[in-house]
Amino acid sequence: DVTTYAGQRVRFGFYHYTENDSGVGNCWFIDDLQVVTVPVIPSSPPFSENFESGIADWSMVNGVWEVGTPTAGPDACNSGSQCAGTVLSGNYPRSANSRLISAPIDLPTVSGSDELHLRFWQWFSYEYGDNGTVQISLWDTSSSSWQPWTDLSGSMTYSSAWTRTDV
Repeated sequence: DVTTYAGQRVRFGFYHYTENDSGVGNCWFIDDLQVVTVPVIPSSPPFSENFESGIADWSMVNGVWEVGTPTAGPDACNSGSQCAGTVLSGNYPRSANSRLISAPIDLPTVSGSDELHLRFWQWFSYEYGDNGTVQISLWDTSSSSWQPWTDLSGSMTYSSAWTRTDV
């Protein structure tokens, strides 16, 4: 639930963390992201991304994230031919903390009992101690800068199939 951030400019981050040990895994893949209004989902969500047009205006820190068709891990995207993932062709490297960052999104305001949720499909397989976390950063208009990242989800470690996630 990202309703707390309604009416504000935000960025979503997908933070890949490694313990810097010898263990590596196939890692984390995401696809078909949306910010939706709940319970009434409009015909056009205020934000949607399926990576079919490539990386577009997303960015990454410590470039482990890639956009394309995986040939390891899930071996296919949830839908379409492209998704974002940490190393599409094999295991992520040791010492590879990395964040995939959305372009700035102006979240709409909500009223009544409506809520805003970030929904996406994910597949992940982390080695012991490594994990992924969904994060958010707010734009501070008074300082004209992005605020520190805040965790929206707990640490994710293993899923054997594409799973729909609602934050």
